[in-house]
Order: sequence, then C-alpha cells, then structure tokens
Amino acid sequence: LHTWSLAVEEQYYIVFPIFLALTWRLGLKFIVIFLGIIFCLSLGLAHWASSSNIPNIISASFLSLPTRGWELLIGVFLAFYIKYYGYLTSKSLNQVFSIIGSVLIIYSIVAFDASTPFPSLYTLIPTIGTGLLILSAVPSTYIYKILSFSPIVGVGLLSYSAYLWHQPILAFAHYKSLFEELSDIALILLCLSSLLFAYISWRWVEK
Repeated sequence: LHTWSLAVEEQYYIVFPIFLALTWRLGLKFIVIFLGIIFCLSLGLAHWASSSNIPNIISASFLSLPTRGWELLIGVFLAFYIKYYGYLTSKSLNQVFSIIGSVLIIYSIVAFDASTPFPSLYTLIPTIGTGLLILSAVPSTYIYKILSFSPIVGVGLLSYSAYLWHQPILAFAHYKSLFEELSDIALILLCLSSLLFAYISWRWVEK
C-alpha cells in the first residue's frame, strides 16, 4: 500500500521513453492519436472496474498502471502542448482556467467520499483541474500568487517526505491500537508528526 503509486510511476518512467524512442520517427500526430486511443481505453477500463461489485477488481483498478495510465497521459498531452505551443498568452483565460482548475480540485476534496468510484470518470474532475493549473497558473494569476505563499511552498517542499512517512506512522498506530478506532485528535497528532519527520528527512536527507 505504501509503495504502489511509486511503482506505477516507475513503470511509466520505464515504458514511456521506450515507447517514444520506437515511435518518434512516425511523427507527433501518430503518437498523439495512438496515446489518445490508449487514454480512452484506460479510462474506460478504470470506470468499468471501479464501478464493478468485485472487490479484487476494484482494488486492482486502484493500484494498477493500465487503469491509472490515463491520468499520467494527461500530463503527457500537456507536455506536448506546452512544448510546441507554449503557455496561454491571454491573461483573462489564464485567470479563468486557473480558478476553474482550483475549484475542480477543491470540489473533489470536499465532495468525494468512500462511495465515489475511483479511478473512474469522476477522477476527471481533479485531474482536469490539475491540468488547468499546470497550463494556466502563470505568474500573473491570482492562483499563482496564492500557491507562491511561502507556507504553501514549504508544505510542497515537504510533501514527498511526508508521503513516505505518513503511511508507516499510521500503520504502526493502527497495529498498536489493534481493533480500536483512532480518535480524531490522535490522527491529527500523527499527521503533525509525519510533517515533523518529513522536515527532518527533507533537511538532512533530500537536501
């Protein structure tokens, strides 16, 4: 559970450069069309699997590259667009798109719960929101100024280390408490401790 997303990313980092090396001579148009087909198949498979009533299929859908690959491909399409067309030049479009992107992400945080099929068509909401932020949250936008606020940047710097720390901390806490539910205060303290350990490992390991 702790390493699955890293594993999915590593599979992508291995497979995608090889794919580009083998297909680049066929042209960008072919690559984009081919990846578009893969995107649709991956998204369709994810929605079908997550909407099924079979626990093993639902679990595999959440943890596997074939059903999460379409999310990574959104980044691929963005990278191609920015490389060949650059960022949007319209200040008003950048403002609107960056705000819409932020609203989509916040909505998914607030509205999604354990009953929301994931990954599925619902997952388009936060992933498209993230894509809009990458494309349009340029220095002239309000969202850029908010995200550049030093405490938020600080959390971003610690985020990878916090990701590595939080799962073992929570797992050991659950093992310690056996079948008792952890209180909200305990969970908050555990999350704060993961940030503390994240700072230590960021400061003296990552840097």
